[in-house]
Amino acid sequence: MSLYVFSTVLLSVIFMLVFSSWWADTDSFKIHLSALLIAATTFLSILLMVAIYPIFNRRTSHSHKQSSLDESSWASEVSNNLSTPAAVIKGYNLVFANKSFLSELGMLSMSDHILGMPITNIIHPGDHQHLAELFAQNTQGVTKIGLKQIRMLCLDGSLLPVHVSFSRLQENNNVDLHLLQFSSTTSNNRKKSNTADLANYQLLINQIEQVLFHLNVNQEIMFLNNSWEDLLDYKIQDSLNKPLLSFVHPEDRPLAEARINSLILGKRSSSNVELRLIGKNGDLHWMEFRAKNTSKSKGERSSVIGTLTDIGQMKVT
Repeated sequence: MSLYVFSTVLLSVIFMLVFSSWWADTDSFKIHLSALLIAATTFLSILLMVAIYPIFNRRTSHSHKQSSLDESSWASEVSNNLSTPAAVIKGYNLVFANKSFLSELGMLSMSDHILGMPITNIIHPGDHQHLAELFAQNTQGVTKIGLKQIRMLCLDGSLLPVHVSFSRLQENNNVDLHLLQFSSTTSNNRKKSNTADLANYQLLINQIEQVLFHLNVNQEIMFLNNSWEDLLDYKIQDSLNKPLLSFVHPEDRPLAEARINSLILGKRSSSNVELRLIGKNGDLHWMEFRAKNTSKSKGERSSVIGTLTDIGQMKVT
């Protein structure tokens, strides 16, 4: 724009110099008037261009900045909606990291401190070459880079081995935005460990001779261990979602119902009573009913957990 203004001014000066050499008193008034109009038009054009140039320049600059902000915002929104750890990288600098990313590195409360810094600051120096390879593959036109294992640096100084994937967020080569995602190998090990622990707990619960139960606020059975089948011969799947009272001897139901209701309504925190259950073959089983509500607040409705212990031998003696 400035070059255009300079050229216009230079041409106008040359025109005035040439025209002045042709000026003569014998020329008609129309020629003089035309010359003045040309000079005035040129001068006004220069003034107009000088006036609108700053506005045009600001709009262009604002448009570029807005475009850049829109792209960064879009990229941040994409990564924020991912459940896996993800971050947006512009060049080599972090511009956004979602909560999963920060949480895995122990930096959940430090997002303002790490945004804008080079991604290499949180990657082990020995793995910087792997990161460089990811960027190099991207420059070769690979849209999404496969998994590569690197070590991330946590806030406490520990190392977190992860599998990293690297994706380009824009097809436009002028936009240097990338999405970095990783999955922690230790997280996978923790999940496997938790699954194994759950299986061990389930095995332990099913080895207990007492019946373990869990009732909802409608007095319906939500959980039973294997001792229920061993004792009453009812299948667990056939007993779930049925009221526990349907298995209690009719003479003992009023007392059992009153105790269970008091637990559900939070009037009691625990209860202990003897009652009879009816097995599938019609046999009666004397049981010690021990239960408590699951709420920590008094007077709050809650479910009930407890045990049923066979005390038949005690009743015979």
